[in-house]
Amino acid sequence: MKSLEEKKMLIKMARMFGQPVDQALIESVEREEKLAAALFGEPKQEVIVEEKIPILKEDLLVEVEAIPAKPAETNLQPPEEYKVQQVANYLDTVSNTKKPPLATALQDNEFQALRKTVLDLLQKVNTLSWGGGGTGAVRIHDQDDFDRTSYGERKVMRWLNGMFRLDTVTGLEDFTYGAFSDTTNQTANVANTAYEVRFNTTDFSQGHYIRNNTEIVANTTGVYNYQFSMQLTSTSAALHNAYIWIRKNNVDVPNTATILSFSANKQYGVAAWNFFVDMDAGDHVHLMWAVDDTRISIAAPAATAFCPAVPSVILTVSAINT
Repeated sequence: MKSLEEKKMLIKMARMFGQPVDQALIESVEREEKLAAALFGEPKQEVIVEEKIPILKEDLLVEVEAIPAKPAETNLQPPEEYKVQQVANYLDTVSNTKKPPLATALQDNEFQALRKTVLDLLQKVNTLSWGGGGTGAVRIHDQDDFDRTSYGERKVMRWLNGMFRLDTVTGLEDFTYGAFSDTTNQTANVANTAYEVRFNTTDFSQGHYIRNNTEIVANTTGVYNYQFSMQLTSTSAALHNAYIWIRKNNVDVPNTATILSFSANKQYGVAAWNFFVDMDAGDHVHLMWAVDDTRISIAAPAATAFCPAVPSVILTVSAINT
């Protein structure tokens, strides 16, 4: 059973934390005070004075005027906004001085336990952050570690110097790519002769384009990945070879050729690999091919009932560094 002083302290602490007070507890205090006044002649004391706050002064608990909403220079925070901090400061002061009458009803260990609980609560409140236990903010713009001065359209977020910031994405307008193909059969009229691969379709294009059906032109300086696939076929049962390489600005690029061999009639094979090429704006490349027998060709089989048509050549371009 709690003493009268303990009940009064519970009511005061509840008020300080902004919590509702059980009306039955208040009525119990009033009854005990009336009984004490009748039996011992003790005057009735006010249970709660919400306009005043208890503070420690010269080892006595006295009643003083409430701290205004915007106090002068002081270490005590306004009670309506910083109740937890206020209690922690009060308990720190009490723990280092003679306990006032308000604390006499508590044993030392109970008082220390209460102080530890309040300080733990204060630490948890102070360490709440974005992505943690719930700050209440649901928009990135409202987080305290977001640089709001960087806010704007078409930006990406990055972490810099302890803050999240938005930076403008540069270079997207100049991003270069391309996808080209051909839908016709291509043949070599003369064996052991270099031919340029043709393209008759532009599927996607930005910063690269096809000129004269064979030249792949770069509008922007950079290093590019040219990746292709070529559908080859042979109508000879004898062993024959096909050669594929790349040419830049009408000059063969060294060490870029590859040989494919065919040894059966109506045999199909796919050549597919890529080249990294350093290009200046206005440079162009050719995809080149040759055969040692004209019965090897680049084929474009028609669509069937179960699959679409096969392009004879597909070439894609992507920027590595621009």
